[in-house]
Amino acid sequence: HYAHALAKNARPRHLMDLIRLDTERLLIRDHLATDLADMQDLLSRQREMHYLPELTAATAAAAKANLEQARTSQVAAPRTLFFFAILEKSSGDYVGEIGFTCEEPSPLGCLAHLGYFIKHEFWNQGYITEAGRAVIRYGFESGRIWKFKTGCLAENRPSERVMQKLGFRKEAEFLQHQFHVDA
Repeated sequence: HYAHALAKNARPRHLMDLIRLDTERLLIRDHLATDLADMQDLLSRQREMHYLPELTAATAAAAKANLEQARTSQVAAPRTLFFFAILEKSSGDYVGEIGFTCEEPSPLGCLAHLGYFIKHEFWNQGYITEAGRAVIRYGFESGRIWKFKTGCLAENRPSERVMQKLGFRKEAEFLQHQFHVDA
């Protein structure tokens, strides 16, 4: 399990009530209905979803339900789910997903769980680190989050390296905490 530092208070940046975060190479934004085909493609990929089988969507209906959950959460009050599409600015291509869930509210804000996954053709290009920095900054600057946490299976070393690059510190290693079947 990893944890990240305490938040600063500032104002969130919104575009027409949708969250939009720009980095040098990426656009990270709230989902649109037009994201369905890209999301279905990613959620049906065995390689990318290997460590997240609970999110796999083998059918169009399952992917649509996932997208609708993300879009419904955008207007919830209070908002506790922040799931974003990642797009490459230069091509407009859909890269993948990143976001956080507010798990434990407190007077300081929420303890949030960060998660991410992208298409394999975008692996090893620093996109998740870049997107993660923007999303973490947004969470802290919005005043919604006081601490981020995240985690991965011990065998998922690339994800663990991303967490380290994002400034997370390893606080614990849970043994037999999550059931996972190698296919």
